[in-house]
Amino acid sequence: MVDGRDALLNECRRCSADLRAWLGGRLGALLAMPSFVESLAGHLPGDAASQERLPEVKAKLREIARLGVP
Repeated sequence: MVDGRDALLNECRRCSADLRAWLGGRLGALLAMPSFVESLAGHLPGDAASQERLPEVKAKLREIARLGVP
């Protein structure tokens, strides 16, 4: 849902403040869990090119989480 969705961050920026706060809170809580962060690679295809996108996926999730911070 995040990988390959270049427009996702802008879509989230255009959401209502309530939705941004909810998304930010939920993603922030997930990103604070080492087991969640460690499992992200398993949600991408196993080939090298897909795994190389993992830092981008993590960065996008962190950015969405920050949208919920006032």
